[in-house]
Amino acid sequence: MEDRGFYVIESSNKIILSYKPLIETNTLLVGYGIVLAYGDREYILKLGEKLDAKHHYFNETIIPGFIDAHLHMDSLGFELSTINLLEAKNLKELLGMIKGLKPNIGEWIVGGRFDHLVFPEKRPPTRKDLDSIIGEHPVLLSHRSGHMGVVNSKALEIMRKWGIKGKVDYRNGWVYESALWSIRERILKQLGREDKIDLLRKADKYLIDHGVTGAGVAGTTFDLLETLKTMDRGGELRVRTYVYVFIEDPNDIWRVVREAFDTMLNYRRVRVNGVKILLDGALGPRTAYLSSPYSDEPSNHGLLLYDEIFLGKLVESINRYGLQIAIHAIGDAALDIVLKTYNLISGDVVSFRHRIEHASLVRDDQLDVIEELKPILVVQPHFIITDKWILDRVGFERVKWVYRFRDLSEKTILAFSTDAPVEPVNPWRTVYAAITRGVYEGIEHGKLTDYERLELIDALHMYTKGSAYALRDDRLGCLLPGCYADMVKVDKNPLEISDPRELLDIKAEYVELK
Repeated sequence: MEDRGFYVIESSNKIILSYKPLIETNTLLVGYGIVLAYGDREYILKLGEKLDAKHHYFNETIIPGFIDAHLHMDSLGFELSTINLLEAKNLKELLGMIKGLKPNIGEWIVGGRFDHLVFPEKRPPTRKDLDSIIGEHPVLLSHRSGHMGVVNSKALEIMRKWGIKGKVDYRNGWVYESALWSIRERILKQLGREDKIDLLRKADKYLIDHGVTGAGVAGTTFDLLETLKTMDRGGELRVRTYVYVFIEDPNDIWRVVREAFDTMLNYRRVRVNGVKILLDGALGPRTAYLSSPYSDEPSNHGLLLYDEIFLGKLVESINRYGLQIAIHAIGDAALDIVLKTYNLISGDVVSFRHRIEHASLVRDDQLDVIEELKPILVVQPHFIITDKWILDRVGFERVKWVYRFRDLSEKTILAFSTDAPVEPVNPWRTVYAAITRGVYEGIEHGKLTDYERLELIDALHMYTKGSAYALRDDRLGCLLPGCYADMVKVDKNPLEISDPRELLDIKAEYVELK
């Protein structure tokens, strides 16, 4: 909860209030969790004295907290409570990491973040692989993309009882997209309210510990929203949380409207902004919807989860109530459909700040449409480094369409995010990826598209004010008068580094005003 007192904040280094325009100071006055004034030290000190303000002095640089416009708090808490399989380098090593484990979430053994694309075998584990080491407990392992997973036979038995629908390969135990998310949701439903709160506490702390003070929860259930509201009522949420709800029935739109008003009027750190729509999958498991087939699977264009007519009607219904719309579109063919759909409500795209999540593959002809409609693009720069296999998926001819952040930034507003737990929460790794495109790591597609690198000041702006704009709260991501006093102290001024790799060593700490 916001402190009710007044504070004078001083730094012997600098206090960065805004990146674009770049505004710096050494002295700041804060009251009731809001920045009140900055500037002349004597003037601020006199104001502070009249208000009986406490004085905080720092040797570190003070910066605005980072705003992650697209992540999954429940999944992040879920992943923090499960076995992290990202370090597994082959199938044998992965199986060795889970052998002998006991249930860690309810009756389930849950692990996450494996990446079979780095395995020599180039395949995920199968149901039989899991059955060979764990037969008595249900097992769910999720791919790092969050769009594919694998289960054992015991889990398949439970899935049949639950009536899980969607794409399921029963022979191999592979589950995709909505089937995977339904399993995770059912596992979470089995937990008590306190267990769910504990998951979110872990996520909230993890974000704050990395200097993230605002977050967009990109797709959640009404049940998770209730848990977030419970935490906010108890003063347990420190991250300002902006929620986009999944809806299965268009009749639920009115419920989202009620929740939007309720959270706006009665809650401090949780707010419902609108609706999240998933239109396609991901590039890793080849479920992103492409206009031309995958280069390494010529019979496959990916998955389209809604048809264009239904999507248009749904978007018009949501838009009618002034809710913000966030549509997941990774493949260029999915992006075509989103742009056509937003054209139906073109007058409101800018006014309501409607969003497109990811926009990972963007053709040249789509740039002009984006410039005309100006949807906010919520992107994840760290994908550049982790998606080492992207050339296999799209080939050399299409690589210039991949993660083209500089081109896109010249057409519309970009907001940064991590899609956590898909990518690391640490903001410095995201900024580093945006300005280097993995050239120091030898990322081939990064070198081929080196011209898409962003400038450091632009990347920092997109991770603060850009993301604030995407979350429809202009008080986020800055330390100017009227902004939230969500400050982070860093041991190194990011604007004074000489080598971008120095960003990865920056230590950040949330400033708790007491």
